Amino acid sequence: MKTLTQANIDILLTGALFYGTGGGGNPERAKQIMRSIAKNKALPSLISSSELPSGAICITGFPVGGLKSDKIPLNVFNKMLKYYRNILKKKISAIVPVEIGPLSLAVSLQLASSLRLPLVDADIVGGRSSPEVFLETITLFSIPRTPLVVFNAQGAYKTLTRTSSYQDEERFLRSFAADSGGFAYVFGYPLSKKSILVSVTPGTVSQAIRVGRMIQEGLLASNLKNIGAEKIYQGTVGAIEPITQQGFASKFIDMQNGRQTARLFAKNENIILWINKKVALTCPDLLVLVNNAYVPIFNENLRIGMPVIVLGIKSVPLWRTQKGKWLFSPKTFGFPFQPVLL
Repeated sequence: MKTLTQANIDILLTGALFYGTGGGGNPERAKQIMRSIAKNKALPSLISSSELPSGAICITGFPVGGLKSDKIPLNVFNKMLKYYRNILKKKISAIVPVEIGPLSLAVSLQLASSLRLPLVDADIVGGRSSPEVFLETITLFSIPRTPLVVFNAQGAYKTLTRTSSYQDEERFLRSFAADSGGFAYVFGYPLSKKSILVSVTPGTVSQAIRVGRMIQEGLLASNLKNIGAEKIYQGTVGAIEPITQQGFASKFIDMQNGRQTARLFAKNENIILWINKKVALTCPDLLVLVNNAYVPIFNENLRIGMPVIVLGIKSVPLWRTQKGKWLFSPKTFGFPFQPVLL
């Protein structure tokens, strides 16, 4: 078990922005939440998956929608947490982050802090952020996410107690978020220790802290190989072309450097990179945009003329299985080709 401190909270936020691959929720809102928890001396401890007690049940909490980020009032947050505990009717042992991204991780910290429970050093997406709810490693094992509750800033909510498919879960959550102005929170995913050990990648919160420290100390460029990353492209943003997709912040980002052109497709997160019109790297591997100081860039902060470096990072082993590559594939996003990986 490790202790999270005020000092490594800012480092964790930097690492979460890096592994958020351009998305993962608004980092400014995440910073407000994390610093408020730290100020109140209510930071949770960090526990490994293997340290969970036998029979443990863990839940998660996360935002759903595009990159819009409303503030959920604390009284609404606490009211819905109480409601969820009542419908779950099971003792909660710990909180597991849904993904490594700024706001998603901050909501998990807030949930752990509110319940005075540890945060599991793992995440359900697999060491990164993803746009669709079903792009989680638990989908590979057909592990249910229900019961869950989705709610908005006004306190309106809907409960899902059972579903026939992960596609239905996605539609349910996206529909509620769209009806709520594009943003909502979710509590749910009661996972047993056994399920977590099989279906969830361990150590990803610690990895975000490790990489966040490298970034803050200016050491990331010299440590790319150590984190399974490599520099793929460097240039300047030439155009940003928004794509209308309800519930998502989707776009094409065009870049050039005088020798090569590049195009990046992002759906909240960075998904596919082309260089000179040839597919260079795709999901499930990670595409991370950083500036010339190797500080990660949140996609909503991209501007024309901005210098960028594109890093590619190997995805976790669960995503590199045959089933993982089938699920987290360019075809999932409507493109007619298979994954191209490092």
